[in-house]
Amino acid sequence: MSGARVSRPSRAPRVAAAQVVQGVLEGHSLATLIPQKLAAIDDQRDRALAQELSYGVLRHYHRLKALLDRLLQKPLKGRDRDVTALLLIGFYQLLYLRVADHAAVNETAGAAKSLGKRWAVGLVNGVLRRLQREQEPLLASLEWSEEARFAMPSWLLNELRQRWPDNWQQRVDELNARPPMTLRLNLDGTGRQAYLEQLFEAGIEASAHAVVESGVNLAQPREVE
Repeated sequence: MSGARVSRPSRAPRVAAAQVVQGVLEGHSLATLIPQKLAAIDDQRDRALAQELSYGVLRHYHRLKALLDRLLQKPLKGRDRDVTALLLIGFYQLLYLRVADHAAVNETAGAAKSLGKRWAVGLVNGVLRRLQREQEPLLASLEWSEEARFAMPSWLLNELRQRWPDNWQQRVDELNARPPMTLRLNLDGTGRQAYLEQLFEAGIEASAHAVVESGVNLAQPREVE
């Protein structure tokens, strides 16, 4: 699988993302954790990678967690949720991002040391390398579980079936899709069409939002600055 383009290898974004995912698994707010945990990362590209890893793992959590259950002999203890999060981050890189496999494995395993879990370096390295070797049969084994196949909890899948019985799978795909980068304009300052023309002149492909009058969708995400 391939996905978003990412920055150079670094442990900092992986450590921050592991802390974000761990916090969400422990019941904390993602909206609070993202700015809190990413604040210490100075490099803009590393912050972007940390955010991509955090959102991506949570978006595909049920699929990635099912893989982890197959690759671990026994679940990790509650006090090691940061290691669980780190393994899920490694899975996400190998399956969904254009990160070199060796960088995904080495930097993610090394991040365990940065989290104060030196004992987990070998575990993370071994599990990620096994996923590399056995990826095809492991992914095939997920097909029996709807939660893993559709990356959604069963209660949500049941709700979608009830509300849209004829096209619920299309709704699942739409919910799992990467959202566009959307801008909201201050229409007192400039009109939407004028702004779209400015973007076009700058070589940035964009379109008007279908519902929000002040909205503009970018074809490709850009750095906010």
